[in-house]
Amino acid sequence: MRKTESDFRAQQVRINKDIKEGSFAPVYLLYGEQAYLRNQNRDKLIRAMLGEEGRDSMNFSLFSGADTDILEVKDLADTMPFFTDRRVILLEETQVFSDADAGNALADYLSAMPETCCLILSQSKVDKRRTLFQACKNKGAILDCDAVGEDDLERWARSLFEKEGLQIGARELSRFLDSAGTDMLNIESEADKVISYCYGRPDRVVHGADLDAVCSPLLKDRIFEMTEAISRREKEKALKIYMELCLLQTAPQVILSLLQRQFRQLLMVGEMSADTPDKEIAAYLKVPPFVVSNKFRPCLRLFTRAQLTGALDACVQADLDYRSGKIDAARAVEILILSV
Repeated sequence: MRKTESDFRAQQVRINKDIKEGSFAPVYLLYGEQAYLRNQNRDKLIRAMLGEEGRDSMNFSLFSGADTDILEVKDLADTMPFFTDRRVILLEETQVFSDADAGNALADYLSAMPETCCLILSQSKVDKRRTLFQACKNKGAILDCDAVGEDDLERWARSLFEKEGLQIGARELSRFLDSAGTDMLNIESEADKVISYCYGRPDRVVHGADLDAVCSPLLKDRIFEMTEAISRREKEKALKIYMELCLLQTAPQVILSLLQRQFRQLLMVGEMSADTPDKEIAAYLKVPPFVVSNKFRPCLRLFTRAQLTGALDACVQADLDYRSGKIDAARAVEILILSV
């Protein structure tokens, strides 16, 4: 565990150093379920290379989803940037780690890619056995966004309160994280609620009663309820749960992220061998064994594989529509619930 935490810190220090010095690697691979870390580093890299224009720059291109054409990526990477030193291409949740041909083609291209281009790959899941993973590691920098350790998580969560001038004790912080879980997007959302609740308080201290008053209890259980309602085509019930979570000030983008993660995990459990012990599945998914036995397996019986794949695709599309600015996060979740 300590080695993993140390690796994460070293990887993060490397990326921070590149950003500070303005000396960038040809490729950055950001991977893991911690979407907060992936998105934060993705956006910092894009702004550092393209300035405040960022994604609005004519030298920025985004490829996402299963239909990404590697030839098109290569052609664009070979094109000289306009009035700047660098072109940035973001590949987000593409097929390059599941499609061996696409991944190998991209890995081979990294050696020939011009210095005027930088590739950023952001993936929730990667196969470290693939040639592309090793090529990214050799040619550029990687960041394992699942490797953030418990100490790092506690330190970061505490900093969310301290930068707002609030103190939180060790017992209250542990209690807060028990409720918020380990997903950094959700931790940030829950911390914002506590901070708002404590605004203007003279003692500037977070108490256990504050956590009881505003923190959403067992958020992931509510997401399971929503998933089950969606599977049964009980759209009114799913929308009701969604509205209740919104009333508790749970950010819509957090709900969308958790739904996407849950459908992905359900699909992975379904694809594993039926005789694979729940303990092994839990270790792979990094969840407690009882979650596999008491949550995933009962929920999995409500879906066919095609339905799960369709639900995950709908989640990815809703997330892309929200992040590209086509619709806001709240509307993206509503459309997802009604369309699955």
